[in-house]
Amino acid sequence: TDVPLTLGVAVSLTLLVTGRIELAGAAAGLATSFKYPGVFLLVPLAVAAWGQWRRLAIGVAACAAAFAATSPFFFVHLSSALGDAHRVQSLAQKGWLGFEHDHIAPIAFSGRLWDGLGPALLVCVAGLVVALVRRQRSDLILASFVLVYFLDLCTLGAHFDRYVLPLVPPLGALAGRLRTLAP
Repeated sequence: TDVPLTLGVAVSLTLLVTGRIELAGAAAGLATSFKYPGVFLLVPLAVAAWGQWRRLAIGVAACAAAFAATSPFFFVHLSSALGDAHRVQSLAQKGWLGFEHDHIAPIAFSGRLWDGLGPALLVCVAGLVVALVRRQRSDLILASFVLVYFLDLCTLGAHFDRYVLPLVPPLGALAGRLRTLAP
């Protein structure tokens, strides 16, 4: 589920950066249907449509419609779905065997990113810092997802490598902001 979620994140963020808020909402709904953390795409959706309240409402409605169309069981068995989501989140927060000797979540997930990206992670982080300083629309869209998703990861006691996959597309785009360092 993490690979399709990553695809949904990449598509939704691409649409948001290019100003296609309504389509991005639909992509966010599909990403959430793949895996519930896709719901964090609502944050960059709000950032992208800030001040354009009608477009924001349509984007959120498109997100809800796409999620409902692809995960109808969530609404048909709402109490069961919410209970299952809460149970899985509780288990992830407590952790599983094999993670009991890991560092705390921010360090553990930073290590997972380093294992996947190596020194390019330093360029990604520098790109994130530049984005937060420059505060251009596209920078804030990408940075908002990275920050909210990473903050959610920090609540988990289970540090699977695959959990950081959705961070790779926006971090790569942020690294691309530093053209002299990106190669």
